[in-house]
Amino acid sequence: NEWYELSGKMMYVAEDTTVVGVGTAAKAGQMSPRNMLTSTITDQLRLSNNFQSRVIGIAMKDRGAILPAGHTANAAYWYEWETGKWITSSFYTQKLPNWVESFNSSGRAKQLVNTTWQTLKNIEGYKSSETDNQPYERPITGETNPVFPHKINSFNTLGHTPFGNTLTKEFALEAFRKENLGKGIFTDFLCVSFSSPDVGGHAFGPFSIETQDMYLRLDLEIAEMLEAFD
Repeated sequence: NEWYELSGKMMYVAEDTTVVGVGTAAKAGQMSPRNMLTSTITDQLRLSNNFQSRVIGIAMKDRGAILPAGHTANAAYWYEWETGKWITSSFYTQKLPNWVESFNSSGRAKQLVNTTWQTLKNIEGYKSSETDNQPYERPITGETNPVFPHKINSFNTLGHTPFGNTLTKEFALEAFRKENLGKGIFTDFLCVSFSSPDVGGHAFGPFSIETQDMYLRLDLEIAEMLEAFD
């Protein structure tokens, strides 16, 4: 994610101080693929047909949206963890599209913040996991113990839970519809990275009930997306 430069400065993988945030005034918007030295499959796709394919990257993590979409993407959007909004940078555009503004204004992120995370199935059936409340687990902010049910209490906390995947899925499907992806004669490429399994995995660990539940739910989210694409 970061490396040490000979100048003595730490460089973040997607950092770009030559751009400004779009949809935000915070440093979280100063991101682009400029530090990536290689071409990507999405760049090659765009090059193959004189940039007529449309490529969009989406993820809660900026690097998860930016790097897969390549240097020539039409757009990349990532989650601003403090506000619950989807943002981008001036590397791609000077203004958020209307559909992104509308999604941000819908209050969907806030709606999900007011959700309580219960297990999808009976907790006794989670045999691939260790029992709840292991010493390696880190409680969600505001909790005393890392056990179900979890009360989501902030936009930041949302990303640690399956509902971060839900928000990503819904935003990606909105991009798919509003940008008319797949409707032209050239192949379009929608890059979607689900960041919450990683963020939640750091908090709860790979053998936690939380992680198993995250993937059970993500399987359903992906199924919904594939059905929509079909």
